[in-house]
Amino acid sequence: MSLKKYIFAGLIGIVSLGSCTYLDKEPDTEIDIDMVFENKTKVESWLANVYSRIPNPGNDWLNTYGWEVFADDLTASARWQQWDWPNITKILGGWTPNTQWAGNFWDGLPRKIRQAYIFIERVHALPEADLSQKEVDYMKAEARFLAAYYWWQLLETYGPIPFRPNYIAPTDFTLSDLMVGQRPFDEIVSHLDNEMLEAAKQLPPVWQSVEKYGRITSVMCLTIRAKMLLFAASPLVNGNEWYIGHKNKEGEELFNSTYSQEKWVKAAEACKLLLDEADQAGYRLYVEYNEEGEIDPFTSLENVWFTKFQDGNKEILFPYTKQDAYQSYQFYTNKAVTKEYGGGNGLGVYQGLVDAFFMKNGLPITDDNAEYVEGGFSTEKETRVTEWTGGTGQKGEVTAEGTYNMYCNREPRFYTTVSYNGSWYALAGRKYEFFKNQKDNDYTHDAPQNGYLREFGIRIA
Repeated sequence: MSLKKYIFAGLIGIVSLGSCTYLDKEPDTEIDIDMVFENKTKVESWLANVYSRIPNPGNDWLNTYGWEVFADDLTASARWQQWDWPNITKILGGWTPNTQWAGNFWDGLPRKIRQAYIFIERVHALPEADLSQKEVDYMKAEARFLAAYYWWQLLETYGPIPFRPNYIAPTDFTLSDLMVGQRPFDEIVSHLDNEMLEAAKQLPPVWQSVEKYGRITSVMCLTIRAKMLLFAASPLVNGNEWYIGHKNKEGEELFNSTYSQEKWVKAAEACKLLLDEADQAGYRLYVEYNEEGEIDPFTSLENVWFTKFQDGNKEILFPYTKQDAYQSYQFYTNKAVTKEYGGGNGLGVYQGLVDAFFMKNGLPITDDNAEYVEGGFSTEKETRVTEWTGGTGQKGEVTAEGTYNMYCNREPRFYTTVSYNGSWYALAGRKYEFFKNQKDNDYTHDAPQNGYLREFGIRIA
């Protein structure tokens, strides 16, 4: 039985914090930790449990963790606050020093890190059960990366954290065993950098077996490593004077307040390594072509979200394959579908994001040569060579006559990301009507906050 089955099933692990206490069991049915690692099925289940805290790209990122909302990428309907969803509405002004955050990383991630370390320490080949040493080495590398990945999530979220890697507290611990102090940010990043890189060296860039799709690859390791090093090079933690004097109990500065150009060099090298390894393994940007044989950016940008890796979308570097992926996709898309079709119709974007998109000539709207017009309405429809029908319902038509000029002559990413008043609503076969008291804005909770809806943007792996 493959590990993939367990990942898809989302089985709850057989242990909590690595202990093996089972309540209401007869003595002859009790399982101890040694028995677990003598059984291939239970070994796979243990590792699947370590996998189980990989963030869900729909509900977790959008609502439980709230990163997209907190980053101003999205704005929720203010009237969604009546349901007190954990994070999706608090950004609208409801945050206080006492506000609770639903991520709950401190409760869950240390458990998975500990389980990963126990797995690495105890797993061994079971030739009679068809668990080879090569497969065990792969599994250890997967667990090694996952432990580092979970440490990184803690570090990215909270800053310098209590950090004691590769340590498994004994079950009969004393409180002093757990009194681990904060370590400097750069020290932790350096350790995790090495762990992710070493794990990448031991894993394939693509699993040849479809059954293993979703398990950690070298490319997945290098992807998170590159993102981590880019963050570590950013002004937030690279030479930020706000952190001067922020020390641990040993008196060590927890952040380096002196800017280092070398961190950007290291981040660039990590990105280059990722690109080279991914390219060599056959990963590519997803593209589709128009009738003239040229890349069609409109259909490429739209269908990248709906095309699976196995169907030719080699742009996916870090897939999420748990069974709840589709439910997450539904959670997201429901918020961007109008009330007419039972949707939430309130997941929008800010005007600032609309303004951030370039013009079709590649220039920002602030450039004197951008040919951007903010006021008035277009006097003719705009056409481009594309198979896309999302502009007006007709192939090649991007905007209709009478479109607000602010939305005309923009880059393809704009039209496949933002739904605005007067844009084409393909599901209904009509234009969106976002003005107050119009069809798509009855001024209830099921209406966009700023007159824009976010197009679909969750990929089904």
